Amino acid sequence: MPDLKAIRGNKPKAMAQARILECPCGSRRIREERVGVAVDAGGKTVHRGTLVRVCGECGKVLQ
Repeated sequence: MPDLKAIRGNKPKAMAQARILECPCGSRRIREERVGVAVDAGGKTVHRGTLVRVCGECGKVLQ
């Protein structure tokens, strides 16, 4: 089974528990994005957010 790759800041990185994921639209172009990153007034990261899987074609968030 091929490993799925997620592009995170220019580096392809294997997803944890790599398995074939497919969006309801039929696409297998899944990427991981970090959402909910919190930054304070000084520019320091307070919360790193959470990783979500997003379809590369329709943009739907997958569980």
